[in-house]
Amino acid sequence: MPYKVWQVNEILTAADMNTYIGNQTILSFAGTAARATAIGTAVEGMLSYVGGGTVEVYAGTAGWTTISGGGGGNVADDSIQPNFNTITNNYTFDDNYNGVSAGPITISAGATVTVGTASAWSIV
Repeated sequence: MPYKVWQVNEILTAADMNTYIGNQTILSFAGTAARATAIGTAVEGMLSYVGGGTVEVYAGTAGWTTISGGGGGNVADDSIQPNFNTITNNYTFDDNYNGVSAGPITISAGATVTVGTASAWSIV
């Protein structure tokens, strides 16, 4: 989606708000049902906060996907990297990228992890 740079004294229209501002900010909703009612048709790249500390990005045909930074960040002087032990969203490793997780790991029903060509996922 293109970005727009407004000129001095240019009028900001409702269409500009919906197309540029609304689609390029983090929108806040009480939950996913409220978001579906308010947005209607999402645009790839939209971000929304749906409560409970959850931020999601609209990934086109993949739908709304939770943005996660892992299980809490680096701790203990950057010596420990926690990770969640359950995968609830689909994830695809891009080709030529590797990943590592500390196990055991559970993949929830309906979720998939796809490992790309020349890629590897190690669970230690």
